[in-house]
Amino acid sequence: MIVLSEVIVKKYKSFYTPQHIPIEIGSTCLIGLNETGKTSFLEVLAKTNYFSGDSDFKFDINNDYPRRDLVRFQKSEGDSDAVECIYTITDPLLKEIEEELGEGVLPKTNFSVSYKYKAAKGYITEFTSDFKAFLRFKMAGYKINPTNVSEIEEATSLEDVLKIDDIGLDKEFNKLKNDILLVFKEAFDTPNKLDGYIAKKWLLVYLPKFWYYDNNYTLDGRISINDLRNPPLGYIEKVKTAKALFELANIDINELLSTTEYEQFAILLEAFANEMSEKIFQYWTTNKHLDIDLKIETVTAMNQKMGKVVSDKVLDIRVRSQRQRVSLPLNKRSKGFLWFLSFVIWFTKIQNDKKNRYILLFDEPALHLHPHAQVDVLRFIKEMSKDFQIIYTTHSPYMIDHENLKSIRTVTEADEGSIFSNAFEEKDEITLAPIRAALGHHISQKLDPTTNTLFVSSPSDVLWLTAMSEIVKADNRKGLNPSIVITPIGSLDRVLTYEALVRNKELDSNESVEFVALFPGMESTKEQADVLLARDSSKKKNIRFYNEFIDNKLATAGVEDLMTSDEFMQLCIDAYPENKRLALREFDFKYESIAHQAEYYFNKTEPFSSYHVAYWFMHSIYGKEFFCTDTILRFEKLFITINRLFKN
Repeated sequence: MIVLSEVIVKKYKSFYTPQHIPIEIGSTCLIGLNETGKTSFLEVLAKTNYFSGDSDFKFDINNDYPRRDLVRFQKSEGDSDAVECIYTITDPLLKEIEEELGEGVLPKTNFSVSYKYKAAKGYITEFTSDFKAFLRFKMAGYKINPTNVSEIEEATSLEDVLKIDDIGLDKEFNKLKNDILLVFKEAFDTPNKLDGYIAKKWLLVYLPKFWYYDNNYTLDGRISINDLRNPPLGYIEKVKTAKALFELANIDINELLSTTEYEQFAILLEAFANEMSEKIFQYWTTNKHLDIDLKIETVTAMNQKMGKVVSDKVLDIRVRSQRQRVSLPLNKRSKGFLWFLSFVIWFTKIQNDKKNRYILLFDEPALHLHPHAQVDVLRFIKEMSKDFQIIYTTHSPYMIDHENLKSIRTVTEADEGSIFSNAFEEKDEITLAPIRAALGHHISQKLDPTTNTLFVSSPSDVLWLTAMSEIVKADNRKGLNPSIVITPIGSLDRVLTYEALVRNKELDSNESVEFVALFPGMESTKEQADVLLARDSSKKKNIRFYNEFIDNKLATAGVEDLMTSDEFMQLCIDAYPENKRLALREFDFKYESIAHQAEYYFNKTEPFSSYHVAYWFMHSIYGKEFFCTDTILRFEKLFITINRLFKN
């Protein structure tokens, strides 16, 4: 009904200068180094409208205002905004408002709620209704005296309408006045009563509440029921989750403490455990052969402060393995499973509240989980984001949705405080590391082990080989087999890494991945080949170099050296028309690859790229007639060699 569209953090802890953070309808992910302000951002949002009266989520000048300006602010008479939240009224709620007050009564569907430190409350700003639209809507239902209609149309406020003298005891006009008086009666005490009416009846009623969750909320394996009433220090967050468990199981803690009959509670706990197991293992795919077991026990122990033995009731949470047929206390299971169970319980409490709308704030979710389980949690978050707005922080590439990179915000630290950016604008390499890792993982998953993979060094090799294969075929000769997929990987030493990434994805454990590597014959590449072959000598025939297919065996030969110098330089001239006076006599093609020499020449005037030349060639009108027979034969020899190295 109402969604958060933007947050402007103005003064809060590490935020010294206003930061504008767009918020997505679904999920928004925050990445950044430790201590850059990610958690502070979640905190300041939670404090604007937390779902409970939790004292941890209330503004406190001493703890929250930036320390470097704190004393000066405390001595000043003025106030300061901590944060401004910009919300958008969605179409269903707008329709509901217009059905009562008239179409067009809200010219803008955005409004802001700002929160000041000394005032200790929020206030709505940037919101104005159209009282003229309200009057037109109401007047359409009444037959008001034309004289009164004329005066109403000239009114500059609803108050002006109430001041109009009734002409001829117009009953219809009195009905309109009663409508206006009703608005005044039910509105907040604001200068614009129609604004106050809309704010009181709709905006604050439907304003989303915030729910914060971090690793401090995880349950213990054994929970003292007495501690739920009087939680010890350092245990408060865990108690909140435990209370949620009993609430969801429909168990009254006071009633439980006052009885020795546990059967009715055992039934409720068993039903709740079954419900949680079903929900958890819908998303927890790491191990589905587990059951949750909840039992109430009475224990006795010596209370050192009281000097006597006291009894307590304890909730014992155990997890049973169906395969091993043993159970362990919850806190003996992995931290990851403990977190996930606690998270699902806490979330279910929110999910069951149908009266309110929530925005969920997760600080480092799935921190202790295996990457596979983190993917499960991300899937859970994506599913939840269909019903809730979610903002979460992470350092993990497995918690980044590579299909929705526009939802990522980066947080960095600077002299002016914490700085937010969109991921596409961020330049800091360290901050961007999780995104790069996420994209790399995604690409590795897309490698198909059932295809014949030809590894090359650069994207320009892909273009040249693809284009020349078509040229050779056009001359009725053998081109590259269509089943071969050309993949650029940069350096030769990455071949075994890529092979390991795809091995056994869809193949039998003893079946190797088919690949061939085709690289420039540089000295560094030869050294990489020696290292690679030392690890797996069976790959020797699969590693080939371009200089095998040229006459002079040029040590640094690249794919371009399979052409004649005249052919390649003519392509360079056509791809870079401003260098038409290129002189071939400036080059010595016997000692260095033609592409390197062209790069040296062009860099005197502008950057040179073999990729640009290859891309230009693929889209040019040149055909097989452009190349001499020797060039076509060299490429044909290369393609035949590569084709034969694959089994298929």
